[in-house]
Amino acid sequence: MRYHRQLSAMDGSDNNDASVTPPAIKQMVEEITNEKIKARQSHNQMSLVIPKPGFCVKTDTESGEKVFLNICHADEIPAPPSISDEELALVIANEDNSRFRIPMSVGEPHMEPDHAGVPCKAIDAAVNSSVLDILNEREGMREFVVELVMCQVEAKYQLVLNREYKLLKRRKSMGTLQAQLCRSRRVIQDISKKQITTHETDIWRGPQPEYKMHQEPEYGTPDYLVFEFQLTKLKSTKTVSLDVGDNRIVLHARPDVYYVDIELKWIISPRQTTAQFNRRTHVLTVVCVVDSNG
Repeated sequence: MRYHRQLSAMDGSDNNDASVTPPAIKQMVEEITNEKIKARQSHNQMSLVIPKPGFCVKTDTESGEKVFLNICHADEIPAPPSISDEELALVIANEDNSRFRIPMSVGEPHMEPDHAGVPCKAIDAAVNSSVLDILNEREGMREFVVELVMCQVEAKYQLVLNREYKLLKRRKSMGTLQAQLCRSRRVIQDISKKQITTHETDIWRGPQPEYKMHQEPEYGTPDYLVFEFQLTKLKSTKTVSLDVGDNRIVLHARPDVYYVDIELKWIISPRQTTAQFNRRTHVLTVVCVVDSNG
């Protein structure tokens, strides 16, 4: 099955509160934790990420336990795929988290004192820094991100969180953000031959553009594949056709500007494939959803 895609164009201070844990014990725990982290890093190609403060919301569990969610950011966290304002508005309106995924790293809970000095649970959730950049630019984006964070926290720690939360205005985080161990984002240059095959043709249709691909998650069967084609010679996509099959992507910029025929080892969903061309960077981003039944 092949499917032809229509292409779209895209024209504070930190708060370092003291921990309620006695300093000597806290230092000992941190030293032991860091040794474990280093061992896991070398074995699993993980990287230690120290996120930066973004904003903090206060909520509680169904049992009444107070919980602070530190929504923070780091460049090391993979960025979400490109999405138009219209598509994002539809996702937010329908509260459909499955149509737009934001990679996220949720850390371990740490106890921090609230304004009355009472120990409370704080959980850090880190996203790519680009997500924080567009919170104020796109209506409903902040609420959408908070909902995603709550869903992730609930799934990881078997909690039920109250959706009536409060945004803290005078602090960007509750306590000190904790270092997190995250998978290093691996960008596959020129596409590994184990994952895809580039087909040659006897008919000259144009040179192959430079491109790169990464999968999310990085290991095992991915949920989606993200291709970034560098189309420096183009100012628009009027002459570009993108044909997507179950395991194949064919891009052709007519008449003979660019051409590439890529065969994937995974089965993808052609009708869920999205594509956007950034006129400023001349990059065509193609996001393919991998068929879980393939």
